[in-house]
Amino acid sequence: MVIARTLAMNPDIILLDEPISALDVTNREIMKAELKSIQKKFHATMLFITHDQEEAFYLSDRIMVMDQGKAEQLDTPHNIYHHPASEYVQRFVVEQMERKYQALVGYPGDAE
Repeated sequence: MVIARTLAMNPDIILLDEPISALDVTNREIMKAELKSIQKKFHATMLFITHDQEEAFYLSDRIMVMDQGKAEQLDTPHNIYHHPASEYVQRFVVEQMERKYQALVGYPGDAE
């Protein structure tokens, strides 16, 4: 009942600080889809704090990459990935995501 009353307020901003970081992979995927649905339903700005680049890219229209409290880049996921504004953004976001991708592509699975 408290949740229904809170959601009925139609907030302008919803703050989420690492809301799905403690979930297992399956529930994390379910919650990412649910968070996107909530955002569309309420047309609210969602400030989603995370250290997981994949979550940020999936959930965000705009991303702020920060280093030691300093904003390095505030941009769309596409621009952050394709046009990193600093060496830090290149290393922290782009190169890290590329390593994850290459690890997945290079995984042989059951092939022998």
